[in-house]
Amino acid sequence: MKNEIPNVVVPLTTNARHLQQLFTGLELNAREGHISLTYDYSVPRHHKASIMIHVDNLKVYIDCSDSPEMHTSEYEECDLYFKRTLRSTDAYSCGKVRPFGLYFEVYPSFYSPFTLKRFLSFSGKGVKNKCKSVLKALDTDNRLGFLPREDCFNKVNNDCEKNSTFKVLFYVRLWNPNGDKEFVLSESEKRDREVINTSRLEIIRLLKAKFGENALVGVMNDPFARKVAPELIVDESFTSKKQYLKQVQESSVCIATTGLHSSIGAKFAEYVSLGKAIVSESFNYCLPGEIEESTNYLEFNSPEKCIRQVERLYESPDELLKMKEANLRYAKEYLQCNKIVSRLIGEVNAN
Repeated sequence: MKNEIPNVVVPLTTNARHLQQLFTGLELNAREGHISLTYDYSVPRHHKASIMIHVDNLKVYIDCSDSPEMHTSEYEECDLYFKRTLRSTDAYSCGKVRPFGLYFEVYPSFYSPFTLKRFLSFSGKGVKNKCKSVLKALDTDNRLGFLPREDCFNKVNNDCEKNSTFKVLFYVRLWNPNGDKEFVLSESEKRDREVINTSRLEIIRLLKAKFGENALVGVMNDPFARKVAPELIVDESFTSKKQYLKQVQESSVCIATTGLHSSIGAKFAEYVSLGKAIVSESFNYCLPGEIEESTNYLEFNSPEKCIRQVERLYESPDELLKMKEANLRYAKEYLQCNKIVSRLIGEVNAN
């Protein structure tokens, strides 16, 4: 006889940050009694941004990796496949695939024994590392440190004062095309990084010229940035996660560029969750619900058009406010962690 609530078993092969929305949502649903949750620690680990979970008797694969490439063997094995970077061609041709949606890193704002044990299991060896993991899990109100937690996004006060100072935000990292500590780069990947870097640097320079001190822009400090654009490096005190999210909340418009593999970066999801007006590079991936150009964001495909779109929002406070409100509505329905997992479970039940 089937359980009254879904029984979810998660073989914890990974604790990747790309999957923290999933873990937080699972733990929220378990806490609220909507699912029965079990983590299985007795499995080999790979640390990838994808995981196979079990919902009752069905295998459900969650793929939050940047790449749009399908994981063929996992697709064959699973009953449903939820993919973050989902091409429309795959959405139509692969019958078991569904959109996972926008990704950003987020942790519980409540004490969760699941989080505590998960952090401990994946922490480094030694007492010091174990203590750090315990503190992270227990410090749910961020008194001792900072992790982006649900309350950072779910308790957004987005009252828009039309006469407030207009600020535009664009903090980015540069990708070294000459090498990567994690991957061996192909020639096409090297060229991809060069194109991304060139565009990002040009946007920063144009924004600084146009908006001056009201342009919160710059690149993260690393050896490659110090080599190619030392004058655009932002002090690390501005780019810590806590300070960065604070500046997002204080900004009128936030700019998003696509990441590696042309993926939709975490910044775009954070902007939506915080109810911001967005100017974004074009993307062609499938999302749950409706994210529409001109409603949720303005699109650009060149640095020059990026500046024009920011100017458009600067000159139209009403349009800017409507976009903020549209993004908050989308976030409440599709980006809250408990809603993400509820949607996935609903798809499984329908299947």
